[in-house]
Amino acid sequence: MSTLEKQQLIRAELANIKKDYVDRDGNVQTQIIEYDPATRQFMGFDPRDVQAPKRVNCQKLMDEQKRKFKQGEVVELEDGTAFQVSTTDSKGIRSNRNALVLSVLLDGGISYLLMTGLQRMLVGKNNEKKSYSEGFKDGLLMVQKKAERQLAKNPGERDVLRELDQVKQEFSKLSTANPKEIQKMDADELKRFNSIETGEGRNLPNKSDDDGHRHRRI
Repeated sequence: MSTLEKQQLIRAELANIKKDYVDRDGNVQTQIIEYDPATRQFMGFDPRDVQAPKRVNCQKLMDEQKRKFKQGEVVELEDGTAFQVSTTDSKGIRSNRNALVLSVLLDGGISYLLMTGLQRMLVGKNNEKKSYSEGFKDGLLMVQKKAERQLAKNPGERDVLRELDQVKQEFSKLSTANPKEIQKMDADELKRFNSIETGEGRNLPNKSDDDGHRHRRI
């Protein structure tokens, strides 16, 4: 990298820089380079190691959107949601929304992941949006149903209870921000969800985040 590129990454003027290089076998490879302010080191990752989600907030990603995600570029959805992979971030992803529901392929099946407390993207900081899109609400329902199925098989599973706590908190934020939207939910379903004992208020142990991406120091 040039001195200017390094400074742009350090000053957070750029989220990452794409660099091509020739490996020992003479093949052209790609590295996406980021700066980690916590360790003050430049980190690189291979786009081939990144798994793009199948859907985000229940919106299916097209092949071009998946390519952008793996390459560290900003992906935008029709509802204004934007997000970008970041292997130096504990969540593995940044967004202009503070929460997303990702649909990913895990163990041969589709799983829905609620990701909250997301950091802002470095690009487009002023376009930060709240999480309350129609797709996000639908995604929350999918996470809820998945967790309920898991609880039916293993009652009292703490990780699942914690996930339901998060879903309940997000629904609470949604109802506060836009009560008309939350009223569109089926009344019986909402009543059933609110009656679930999620362990809210308990001193549950924290679970460490694992972004699933491999990266190396530059």
